[in-house]
Amino acid sequence: MALIVRNDEQIKVGTTIGLLTGSSSFTFDGTDGKPDYRQTEIVPSELNGRGILIKDTDYSWDVVTGEFNLLLLGDIFPINQVYNIHFQPIAQPLSDDHYSLVNSSFFIRDINLVNLNQTAVLERLNSFISRYEAECLRKILGRPLYDLVLSESSERITDLIYGTGYQSPVGFDRYWEGMVHDVDVSLIANYVYFFFQEANAKQTTGTGTKTSKAESAEAVSPADKMVKAWAFFASETRAMCSFLWNQKDILGARVYPEFTSINYNFTMNLARKGGVNKFGF
Repeated sequence: MALIVRNDEQIKVGTTIGLLTGSSSFTFDGTDGKPDYRQTEIVPSELNGRGILIKDTDYSWDVVTGEFNLLLLGDIFPINQVYNIHFQPIAQPLSDDHYSLVNSSFFIRDINLVNLNQTAVLERLNSFISRYEAECLRKILGRPLYDLVLSESSERITDLIYGTGYQSPVGFDRYWEGMVHDVDVSLIANYVYFFFQEANAKQTTGTGTKTSKAESAEAVSPADKMVKAWAFFASETRAMCSFLWNQKDILGARVYPEFTSINYNFTMNLARKGGVNKFGF
């Protein structure tokens, strides 16, 4: 599995082990029967109160130790308050030496791939994910930001991967869906799908490369689905460019300064309507 999804959980002050009324901190480390939320990125909300809490404003969270602290002056855990804990999906090894944001579960609906229950087919797809996910992210993010996605654990990287709201230059509220969203939708998967289908449409022979045909069946061109996959990738990537360029902090500074004007122009050109790939998509 490349992406682990953990279901939401509810905790209750005075009922959940160790979560005491009147305190302002709690450590979710699994000791003495407490919940263990370490190595996860959580989104807590009060079911009968403020709703979703804002990280680094309402609370702090240490992903390594599991330490959770309320930050507002005088803020405490009130008796019988119920909190919903949402867990962001976590990237996990695709193989022993490779981590990925997408896996075979993303290849459904418009980019459906068949026979993924067969080991050989699944291994082939995983090899394409290993190669083309990294290629996709290096191209659309630029190498400096891509390296940070691999190494930095921060809210801004989480927002880039899984989505968040932001404002346009003229003050309109917008929402960036994320490079991965709705559990099984990703611009990355559509990029991989395009090249997977391109490779499957052709096969290398001793005399060169020729179009493959299914035995005892009429060959069906994957071109239409490849066009749709590239169009989805391009549309999502243009939206990502807008987010990366326009997202600013409370002081007005760009949140992603690593994404330069050169990166912006290259990525928008790659993802422009009409496309630039060799098929003219």
